Amino acid sequence: MYAGEDNANHANYKVVPETSEKVFGDKERSKEEYILGIESSFDESAASLVNSYGEVVANHQITQWEQWKDFDGVVPEIAKQGHEVNIPKVTSQALEQLGLKRGDKRLKAIAVTLGPGQEKSL
Repeated sequence: MYAGEDNANHANYKVVPETSEKVFGDKERSKEEYILGIESSFDESAASLVNSYGEVVANHQITQWEQWKDFDGVVPEIAKQGHEVNIPKVTSQALEQLGLKRGDKRLKAIAVTLGPGQEKSL
């Protein structure tokens, strides 16, 4: 979860128990089944892989933080352009770390940032 969230916002995230059982309830599941998570809500471009036991097994990110000093704050249009370049890089790094390729059956899902965040970045 995004570090800027507070406890009041956590109530907005719901997990339906029946659904989570289908994904994580199988005691015979393999630790080599993954979900790719992609973050682009602000100025960090990140991609992580989590196995079916909830363990983060790869995490790559690129920050745009240094450039904002020149602009006196984040510029959403520039952050968006940075994501367009950086998301493919961090995604490739995460997948390569585990030897995963496009279409690999071990990659079970992709999760992306929908909000909160800056609209142009998302």
